[in-house]
Amino acid sequence: MKTPASNGGGFSLWVGTVIGGFMKTKTRSRRLLAAIAYLALVPALTSACGGGGGSDGPAGPSKLFVADSGNQAIGSLADSNPRPGRIAIDRVIVGPATGLGTSLRGLDYDVAADRLFVLSEDMEQQAILVFDNASTADGNVAPRRLAVFPGRYEGSGPGELRALQVDAGRKLLYLLNAYGQVRVIENAGTATSAVTSRQFTDKTVLTLFSTGMALDPERDRLYLLGSWSDPTLPGMPSLPPMTFINRFDSASGQSGERVADRSVSLEGGTFQWPGLALDRPRDKLYAGLYGRIVVFDDASGALTVSRSIVLPGAATQYKLAVDSVHDRLYATDGTQLFVIPNASTATGTVAATALIAPAEGLLSGVAVTP
Repeated sequence: MKTPASNGGGFSLWVGTVIGGFMKTKTRSRRLLAAIAYLALVPALTSACGGGGGSDGPAGPSKLFVADSGNQAIGSLADSNPRPGRIAIDRVIVGPATGLGTSLRGLDYDVAADRLFVLSEDMEQQAILVFDNASTADGNVAPRRLAVFPGRYEGSGPGELRALQVDAGRKLLYLLNAYGQVRVIENAGTATSAVTSRQFTDKTVLTLFSTGMALDPERDRLYLLGSWSDPTLPGMPSLPPMTFINRFDSASGQSGERVADRSVSLEGGTFQWPGLALDRPRDKLYAGLYGRIVVFDDASGALTVSRSIVLPGAATQYKLAVDSVHDRLYATDGTQLFVIPNASTATGTVAATALIAPAEGLLSGVAVTP
């Protein structure tokens, strides 16, 4: 088992590696033993590495949340701008009671209510998990299960869910599946079961393969990211790789089959897990594409490409989050988490703090609060 000190001189996003292939087995007893072993290691390892951003005292509330599908865990840090070098998490949500599956596909954080919404999947089901008191949640904590759906291949289910977004003011949760269908769930902050008030389908592009979503609650606008159907899958048409970003105004009232109020197309595909992130005060939209992050400086206007950001040494599928107060963009490509300063003006190849995933880790989502 690697500790941060034996990580080849690289960075460690959170410490400890789940022994025995944690959460890779279907046997509940082995999952429990693995969780106990993991949790027993965390205090000693975080102490050794200066947990809480190097402070000797208790860590403050967590501000940066990162989903690790490989270890079925969510690590969090009180310092949302971690220094280069070895870094230890302050808290980790992990264990059989958490309900976290093998694929954690979306995170969104309700700052005012201190709630973390997680889109989780395993072989049997897809679930929307809500962790209350998220900024201090640690260990094998049980969430509220807002919704549990059949697996992606079940005909009675919602299809393969790809992203979620929360409108805290309207108490709405938006769920996007791979086929451009958006479910709207009411009373997202307090409900213990989901009530789908309505559903709408993006019909802007016939063969859209949806992968990402961003919400602007103040302007009531929803942005969807997708591409032509994945040509690497059997039976899919051979089409030039194109990416589409579609904006829907008056999002909270949409239903039925809809064509976007504004749509832009870009060369290049997004066939895996890229995402969108919105800097609401600055009205800037960030989109992950192959090899670059595309920036739209007029998200609520013409939605035109303003510039691109390139991260050297990075893979090409990005999940994104924005800290508008500190003008930072966060991007994870599965093996690394990047923190990009001065995001609102960044262009071209940029320098960024890079944090390396733990052993067997797969960083699949990020959320942040100032």
